[in-house]
Amino acid sequence: MKKVTCLIILLLLTFTVGVVMANTAKQDSDGELYIVQAGDWLSKIAEKYYGDVLAYHAIVDATNAKAETDSNFILIVNPDMIEIGQRLWIPTKNIQKSSDEDDDGLAQFELEGSTWVLVSYGKADNAHEVITGTQITVSFTADKISGSASCNNYSASFSRMGNELTIGVPVSTRMACSSESIMKQEMDYLGLLESVERYHIQDGRMQIFSGPNVLNFVLQAGSRTN
Repeated sequence: MKKVTCLIILLLLTFTVGVVMANTAKQDSDGELYIVQAGDWLSKIAEKYYGDVLAYHAIVDATNAKAETDSNFILIVNPDMIEIGQRLWIPTKNIQKSSDEDDDGLAQFELEGSTWVLVSYGKADNAHEVITGTQITVSFTADKISGSASCNNYSASFSRMGNELTIGVPVSTRMACSSESIMKQEMDYLGLLESVERYHIQDGRMQIFSGPNVLNFVLQAGSRTN
């Protein structure tokens, strides 16, 4: 009788361990834990895992879902505010590459001869739209960029290696803008150009990254695409 009882207990333990392991495997397949480090922001983490700074919403949603059942996670109310040591849940997400990307995820696109129009700028999860009635553009030649910064024209040198991009100090005309808000927009844009680090092109859109900020452009109609 004791042998039968021990056998039943052993079978139950084996079954329980199997269920726990299966649940753990399922949890791991659903995503992974990430601990916020110094210098992190959600869009940066999203780019690291998904190659898309705008995919931070998936991290917010998954983390908030975890917070409902696990007290180790806290709700993300403001995506601009995450703290060092905070636990995030990075959900599994299959990213489909665009047909114009190579195996490294870099768009095969010749910048030379192309012109882009700025749509928004600032932190990826809190970008400012370009003021209505103004236009900010950037055109690329072999080693220079030029365009309209809002009310003044500008130009600067640039170089790139892979998806890394460096832009020199812009030189611009000195016309007065029609309002302080437009002047601020122009100064913000030119300031961001000086600290750009890399760029990404996909489906007629270009993102230029400058620290925690991103410049979002669309290809100007009629501009050469490759």
